[in-house]
Amino acid sequence: MRRSGSRCKISSKATAVNHIIIISGPSGCGKSTLIRELLAEFPELNFSVSHTTRPLRKNEVPGKDYHFVAASEFQKMLRGGQFVEWAEVHGHRYGTSWKEIRTKSGQGKTLVLDIDVQGARSIKRQFPEAMAIFVIPPTLAALKKRLRQRETRLNPEARKRLQAALSELRAYKL
Repeated sequence: MRRSGSRCKISSKATAVNHIIIISGPSGCGKSTLIRELLAEFPELNFSVSHTTRPLRKNEVPGKDYHFVAASEFQKMLRGGQFVEWAEVHGHRYGTSWKEIRTKSGQGKTLVLDIDVQGARSIKRQFPEAMAIFVIPPTLAALKKRLRQRETRLNPEARKRLQAALSELRAYKL
């Protein structure tokens, strides 16, 4: 992947070779923005919509950003072996369903997943050919600002996300 101006570019060779692209990184680093630009630029990409138990955020669309489900429904799906990967992050569960993978990859497009670091490792174990991209924020100050905007102030939830982000960035020795 190379950067050209303010738009991200991906070589057509990369999308032809890889059937799954994992976009991962700490909360607030810009994954959703990057994915939105990639999907707008490359019609051969298809977004995998994850399931989550967390509440809907402002500007999110159910079924487009996430499949929002109750904790009991998530647990039922988990017991039924319906997830390729799942993780508990910041007190909420997130997971990629087998159904989503089969449906979206069956459309002949490269599948783009927006998942946390734990999920990325799990997907790479099951799909070693998947391309994994770890997105980092431009600066820690920018990350704090983004999390504040999302949460209005660094409340306990935002503090947890910031601490997790710092741990993930340290793991990549950044």
